[in-house]
Amino acid sequence: MGLPTLMYLVSYCQHTENRGGESWPEDTFTMVRVLLQQDNCLSGWRWWRRVGLAGWMLAVVVVTRSYAGNLMSVLAVRHIQQPYQSLRHVLDDPHVTMVWQTNTSNVQYYRSVESGIYREVREAEEAGRVKHHTLMEFFNLISTMVRPGHHVLVDLDMMLLMMTAQDFSITGRCDFYTSKERFLPVMLSMIGQKDSPLVPALSKR
Repeated sequence: MGLPTLMYLVSYCQHTENRGGESWPEDTFTMVRVLLQQDNCLSGWRWWRRVGLAGWMLAVVVVTRSYAGNLMSVLAVRHIQQPYQSLRHVLDDPHVTMVWQTNTSNVQYYRSVESGIYREVREAEEAGRVKHHTLMEFFNLISTMVRPGHHVLVDLDMMLLMMTAQDFSITGRCDFYTSKERFLPVMLSMIGQKDSPLVPALSKR
């Protein structure tokens, strides 16, 4: 509505211009015809009205092409549901089972805490909603247990990305995703031989 109003006001200020019966509703109808990609006639229009219409046509082309491109991408890409974006989402769904790496510090941690969300993980384990497997078993579990949708893997982000990348290389499909929430700390350290002179140097750094 802004452009036809501006064109009408400019035309109204042009006292020497003969509008030929054109009015603000007609200008609006002309802009709507451009938006609907219908034909139009510009006979008798002043140069500034033609420039205004050309600018409006350019804006319409950009908007319509962008919308068409976004619509095409949405319809062409297969949608994969991502219901679990946090540990809370997993705990609130009684139909999903968590798979943790066995004998890790993270498992020992949630088994020892007395409050918070990790205590709820321990309670879920007591209710049979937590399984433990070795890291090497994870590569097979993503196809046999995670792909059907009733299990989720809980592990370090870099390990999950590596497993999903390997599955994509084998199957050519991207069926998995990682949650937006990051809740497992990465605990890395260096060790050396006892009484080695390197250990004090490493400890300082």
